[in-house]
Amino acid sequence: MSREKLTTNRAGWSGKSSGNAALGGYQFSRYFAVEGGVSSLGQVEATSGGRKDKFTLGAVSANRVGYRPVTDRFSVLGIIGAGWEVGQRRGDVESRNASAGFLNAGLGAAYDVSPNWRVRVQYVNYSKLSWKGSNEASVRSDMITTGVDYRFR
Repeated sequence: MSREKLTTNRAGWSGKSSGNAALGGYQFSRYFAVEGGVSSLGQVEATSGGRKDKFTLGAVSANRVGYRPVTDRFSVLGIIGAGWEVGQRRGDVESRNASAGFLNAGLGAAYDVSPNWRVRVQYVNYSKLSWKGSNEASVRSDMITTGVDYRFR
């Protein structure tokens, strides 16, 4: 019996899946913020040797966000953090869950529409979650998000 290693396409990045996230945090200054978030990283389906597997991924994370103002309203940002990723695997051969801690990093941009409202686009690389066993597999998760921030002042 041969063992195959299956690596699926990136969730969210390949266009085969979409996800969403809810973030909350505190901006200490114009340059620095901390955020916590819960993310649904979506689903991907993979086929290997005639067998199908469906992976559903989610994560919780805590991040530092650094803002670098370019103009009065526009900033670029860098994100670094840590969290916990969970995944469910449902397939023809076996179904099981996996979870692991991760370090993440990302980049983005923000535009202040008004003093309290900001539009933000960001890319975050979460990590690779692996399933060990008779049918090994791993899923790498990246997410591009577009959102609106409300700043309490």
